[in-house]
Amino acid sequence: MNQTGDLLSPLLDETAKPDEIARVCDTFRVLDEELGTLASKKKYVSAMKN
Repeated sequence: MNQTGDLLSPLLDETAKPDEIARVCDTFRVLDEELGTLASKKKYVSAMKN
């Protein structure tokens, strides 16, 4: 798991990129399970964009 608040810099390291992509996919899987409705998902995305 990424131990920093900087979520994008690890993607610049080509050797770490596959692990970082897998981490992002895992995060989205958890969010998909936790945020049951489409409305809650849209609300979460909107909050993160802001």
